Amino acid sequence: MSKRDSKGRYRLLIYERQIARYRLPAFTFAFAQLGLWYVIRIRYLDWLPEMDERYLLVGGVIMLVLWLFFLMAPGRAYVQVKEDHIFLRTPFSRVEVPYGLMLNATTVRLSDIFVKARLGSVERALGISAKRTQALRVDLERYPRAQFLLRRFFGRLIVTPGKPGLVLVVEDWMGLSVQIDSQFDAWRADAKGRPSWWADASPTRFEF
Repeated sequence: MSKRDSKGRYRLLIYERQIARYRLPAFTFAFAQLGLWYVIRIRYLDWLPEMDERYLLVGGVIMLVLWLFFLMAPGRAYVQVKEDHIFLRTPFSRVEVPYGLMLNATTVRLSDIFVKARLGSVERALGISAKRTQALRVDLERYPRAQFLLRRFFGRLIVTPGKPGLVLVVEDWMGLSVQIDSQFDAWRADAKGRPSWWADASPTRFEF
């Protein structure tokens, strides 16, 4: 799922890179603990101090499970354009943003959204260039849920500074932009025949 899969899901790249940072440490700790457990188990090194090998085994298994999670989690973090809403998902949460809350969507660079001081640590940690990284900015009338929940489950760069909005960083940002514009225009055309209270009645779901 490098760009988008057959279901039209686009991976959230910043979330993916944040998760990827923990793969090597988790694997290293798992390998070290399970390796030490095996050495003690077979009494290979007599000079090692006595210790309860069960703790090493449990710790190694936990780190191995975490490594598997960090390996598979990026595939569960994506944005998908639906008929009447934008669907965002991570392994622990999902949120539906109805088009009734959306104002417009524009393609921008990350450096145009966030101040340089805030992006510095992110660039170093994730290996991205704010000046070259394209993103899709979705301006909203209001957030579907509290900002701190969005930041907690989708990363702090998911929300725009100042006015309400979402920052979507995907590989195929052009394809996502075209798809959102197309669905949003179709929704607005269809909404002209609806009563004014329809958009406010659209469900907004947030699960974790």
